[in-house]
Amino acid sequence: MGASGQRKRRAGKGTQATRETQVLRQLPCCSISPVFLVDPASGLILEANAKAEALSGRPAAELLRLDIRELFAPDDAGRIASRLRNPDLTAAVTLPELRLLASNA
Repeated sequence: MGASGQRKRRAGKGTQATRETQVLRQLPCCSISPVFLVDPASGLILEANAKAEALSGRPAAELLRLDIRELFAPDDAGRIASRLRNPDLTAAVTLPELRLLASNA
């Protein structure tokens, strides 16, 4: 394959990644479940929907300044850290697995 073909293939991958990012960014607003979209490298919450606000007792402006680990019981930190190191976008973390802290905790 020539240089032109390689550039096109790389450009196609970039376009697909951009589409996936756009879909992920739209997910919180469209879901009937609480959704926290998290940067796996830093743990920072990038997006949170209204259900996530209600569940956490925190407004979106506050959630978007937090590391996701700050929302959960200290005993769950290991599982959260493991999920951030090895993100599997096909497997959601369900609430029965983790204990969310109250906003006044």
